[in-house]
Amino acid sequence: MNVVHNRLRVTIVYESMFGATGRIAEEIAATASLRTDVSIVVAERIDPGTVLDPDLLMIGAPTHAFGLSSGTTRREAQRVAANADLGLSFEPNSLDQGVRELLPSLKSSGQGGYAAAFDTRIGTVPRLFSGSAGRHIDRELHALGYRALVPPRSFLVDRTHHLLDGQLEEAATWADEVIDRLIEASARG
Repeated sequence: MNVVHNRLRVTIVYESMFGATGRIAEEIAATASLRTDVSIVVAERIDPGTVLDPDLLMIGAPTHAFGLSSGTTRREAQRVAANADLGLSFEPNSLDQGVRELLPSLKSSGQGGYAAAFDTRIGTVPRLFSGSAGRHIDRELHALGYRALVPPRSFLVDRTHHLLDGQLEEAATWADEVIDRLIEASARG
C-alpha cells in the first residue's frame, strides 16, 4: 500500500526596511522548510484581495511608531537610510504598501487557518516604550479568522537597526516551536 504524505504548507509574508526583518523571515523560512513546504514573499508584492490559504500564515514587520509602518514612516526610514554613516540600505520598492495596508485586504479561505506574527523592534528599550508590530499583526489576523499558534514574537535590533547578537538563532528556535505546534494542531484536526 502506498502512503501519500502531504507536507504542511507555510507562507511567510514580511516587510523589511533595512534588512533585519527580512533576515529574520529568511531564517524562519530556512528552519520551517526542513519539515514543511515554505513560500516566502515580501508584502508589497502581494496583490490586495489575494486569498492566502496555507496551513500556517506567518507575517512579520518592523515596529514603527509603536506599531506597523505607514507610508509616512516608510518615507522617514528611506531618509534615515540616506545617512551614509549608518551603513543602511533601504529595501522596499513601494512606499505605499506594507503589512499595514495588506492585512485588511487579505481574504481568508474561511477555514480558520493557523497564524503566527513576528516583528523586529529596538531592543534597548522595553516593549512598553517601543511598541510591537507583531501584536498589531496578531490582532488583524485574528479578526480575519486565523487562529494564533503562539503569541507574537519580537526580535531585537540596536539603535542603528542591525540585529542584536543571537537573534537569528532565536528566530530558528522560535520557528521550530511554531512548526511543532502546527504539526500537533494539524494532527488533532
